[in-house]
Amino acid sequence: MTVSPPLPTPNPWRRWAIGLGLIVLLIAVYFLTYRGYAVSRDEWFLFDATESMARRGTLEQNYEFDAFPPISLDAVNPPPADTEPLQPVLASVLFLIAQALPGIGLAHTVWLFNIVITALTAGVVYAYGLGLGYRARVAALTALVYGLGTIAWPYSRTYFREPLFTLLALLTVYLVMIVRHRLAAGKRPWFAWIALALAFAGALFSKEVSLLLIPAIIVEALPSRLKNIRFTRRTVFVILGIILFLGALALIILNADTLFNISRRYAFTARMEQARSNISGASAAMRGYMFSPGRSLWLFSPILLLGFFGWRRLIREGRRRQIAVPLVMLITFVIGYALVRGEDQWTGGLGWGARYLVPVTPFIALWLLPIFASLLEHRAAWWQYAAALALFLVSAGIQVLASLISIQQYYDSLTEQERFAYDDIWTFRKSPIPGYLDLLGDRDVDWAWQYAVGQTWLLPVLCAVLAIVALGWIIWWVRRPEHLPSNSATFVFTAGSLVLVTAITLGGGLYAIRKDMRYSGDFQPTLDLLYQLKPELAANDVIVLNDPTYAEFFMNYYKLDQPTVYTLPAAPGERYSPEQQPKRVSVYPDELVNPSETLLFAHYAQQTDRLWLVINSSSFIPWSTRPVEYYLARHYFPVYEVAPDDLARA
Repeated sequence: MTVSPPLPTPNPWRRWAIGLGLIVLLIAVYFLTYRGYAVSRDEWFLFDATESMARRGTLEQNYEFDAFPPISLDAVNPPPADTEPLQPVLASVLFLIAQALPGIGLAHTVWLFNIVITALTAGVVYAYGLGLGYRARVAALTALVYGLGTIAWPYSRTYFREPLFTLLALLTVYLVMIVRHRLAAGKRPWFAWIALALAFAGALFSKEVSLLLIPAIIVEALPSRLKNIRFTRRTVFVILGIILFLGALALIILNADTLFNISRRYAFTARMEQARSNISGASAAMRGYMFSPGRSLWLFSPILLLGFFGWRRLIREGRRRQIAVPLVMLITFVIGYALVRGEDQWTGGLGWGARYLVPVTPFIALWLLPIFASLLEHRAAWWQYAAALALFLVSAGIQVLASLISIQQYYDSLTEQERFAYDDIWTFRKSPIPGYLDLLGDRDVDWAWQYAVGQTWLLPVLCAVLAIVALGWIIWWVRRPEHLPSNSATFVFTAGSLVLVTAITLGGGLYAIRKDMRYSGDFQPTLDLLYQLKPELAANDVIVLNDPTYAEFFMNYYKLDQPTVYTLPAAPGERYSPEQQPKRVSVYPDELVNPSETLLFAHYAQQTDRLWLVINSSSFIPWSTRPVEYYLARHYFPVYEVAPDDLARA
C-alpha cells in the first residue's frame, strides 16, 4: 500500500508577515485621514477619564468638571466617568508616551487609539480567515476590504468605545474557534483558554453590551458532530469548568455596578426593565438598522452585501457555521439594541451609519471569504471581477466621504439640532451620504493636518512612505510560495522595518500638527501663558479654568502631573463679547457666580494654600465682567499674576 506524503505546512512566518503588513498599511491610511479631535462630548469625557487614569489612577472628570457642578460640599470632588474602565486604562499608555515626549500633543496622541485598534481588528479578521482554512491572500484581501470598505474606517477617527469592543468581541469568538479546533485534535489548549478568558473579560470591561456576544460564542463553540461526543473524565472536567466559569461570570455581571463602583453601565436589572418597556417600539429600530437611509448597515457598508452571494458555496462546502455565527451576531445585536435603546435612542446619536452595529461589521465581513476565494483561486468571469471591484470602490468612497466632512457640520446644516428627528432617518435626501455630498467644496477637509499650521505636509508624506513600505512587504511575502520554508531572520527584519517606520510616521506626523488651531495651538498668548506659568507651579497648587474656553488647550498641551486642572462652568454674570449681554446682572458680585463655585473655592481653600485662576480677559478689556476673578479677590486675596497677554492670564 502506497502511503501519501503528508501535506506541507504553510510557512508561519509568511502568514505573520502578511498580517503585520496589512495592519501597518491600514494604520498609514487611517492616519492620513486622522481627525485628532472629538466629534462628541462623550469622547471628551473618555479623554478626561484617560488623563485621570494616567496621572492619578482614577476616572475623575476634572477637565469636564463644568458638566458636573456640585450642589453640596459632599459633591465637591469630581465624579468618576460613567464609562467602562478598559479603554481609559489602555489609552493611558498613549497619554504617558505623549507626556514624556516633547513636541506632540496629549489629546492628539490619545486619539490614535482607535486607529491602532481598528487596524488590529482587521488583523483578527485575517487570522479568522486563516483559522477557517482559507489561503493567506484570500484572508488578507478580506481583511483589507473590511478595513477600507466598511464603517470601521470612519470610526477609527473617533474615540468612541465601539472599536475596542469590536476588536475584543471578534477576538473572543475567534479564540472560541481555536479552542474548539484544538480540543477536536486531542490537544490541551491552555494558552488559548487563558487568552479567551482575557479577551471576554476585556470585552466585558470595554462595553456592558458584551452579554450579547454569548449566542455567537455558543454557536461557535458547538462541536461539529454532537453525536460523536464521548463523556470521558476529561470532558466532564471541561464541562464543569465551563459551568463554574459562567456561573462566576454571571455573579460578577449581576453585581458589577457595586463591585466596580459604576452606577449605570452594569445595572443589568435596569437594562432588562428598559428592554421590557421598549418592546412595542423595537420593530421600528430593527427596520432602521437594516433598511433606513440614515442608519442602514448595508447602505453605509455596501460591500457587505456581496457576502450573501457566498452563502451558496458555504452551504455546498458544509460551512454552515460560517453562515450561522455572523447571522446570530447580527440578529442578537439588532434585537438587543432595539430593545435596550428603544424607539428614541436606537440611532446612537452622532455617527456615520449605525454606530451600535460596528461590532457586527467584521463578523459579516467573514461572508466575503468564499467570494474572494472564488475570485482568486478559480477562473471567474470578467464581469464578476468588475462587479466586485465596483462595489468595493463605491463602499470605500462612502468611507472617504465620511472623513472629508465633520459630522457636526452636517448636523448643523440641517434644521434640527445635533440629532436627526425620527422621520428624517427615513428621508434619503436628508441621509448623511447625500448631505455630505452637498457640503463638499463648501467646508474644509476634516483631516487634522488641514487644521494645523506649520510644516503639516510632513504627515501625508510620512503616511505615503509608510503605506509604500507596508504594501511592498505584503507583495513580497504574498509572492513567495505558501509552503516554502524561510527562517525567522527575514520575518524579524520585515517586522523591525515596519515597526520603525510606523513609529517615525506617527511621531513625525504628530509633531507636524502640534500647532492645531482647534486647540489654540497657534495662539501665542496661551502658549506664552503655559510657558511662563509652569515654573511658578507647585505640586499642591490647584488650577481652575474660568470657563471651558481654554479647556481643550490644556488637555492637549499641559504636561505636568501636578497640579490638577479643573474646569468651571461659565458664570452667569460673565460676558464674552461687547454685543453679548450676561445672563445675570446684579450690583452684588457674589450673585454673578454659580453657587457651585462658592462651594468649590471653599473646599480648595481648605485643601491647598494657593489656587491659580486661568482667565481669557483682563481689566484692559472694558466690556468684560470677570465675576469669578472678582469673587476670588473679594473673599481671598491675590498674590501673584502671570499675564503675557490680556487674553491669557493666570
